[in-house]
Amino acid sequence: MAKRGRPSRYRPEFAEQAYNIALLGKTDEEIAASFGINPDTLYEWKKKYPEFAESIRLGKLPADGKVARALYERAIGYSHEAVKIFSFEGVTFEHKYTEHYPPEYNCIRLFLMNRQPLLWRDKQVLETDSDDGALAEVAKAIAASPTEPPKTE
Repeated sequence: MAKRGRPSRYRPEFAEQAYNIALLGKTDEEIAASFGINPDTLYEWKKKYPEFAESIRLGKLPADGKVARALYERAIGYSHEAVKIFSFEGVTFEHKYTEHYPPEYNCIRLFLMNRQPLLWRDKQVLETDSDDGALAEVAKAIAASPTEPPKTE
């Protein structure tokens, strides 16, 4: 029996193209747009062609790692070398200095909510039918943990 419907536009070389697009940090919707297809078609291709799905997954890993690193650096604060260039009466001056970025509260909170959800999630769910005492320890830790960063004067 012959297959019905329009033949798929998928070609094997799309796997490498999808990998390269995913390396740029693009979402599935943006990847679909770059192929000129609907996101639903992209999801079907990912189900039907495992090499295509794997290439997208592998392409997203470095981008995810870069974002995770940036979030971590914003959470703990960081410094980097910078240069300011000044010009006065046709003479150009360079001033090298170290730029400092203090820790950012929202990044700290996001990081901890994802890394230690039992201690830092917004909604606390406590079960009372536990006999092992571990839950009581978590409840104590939650109660003792600060919800706002310490105030500095």
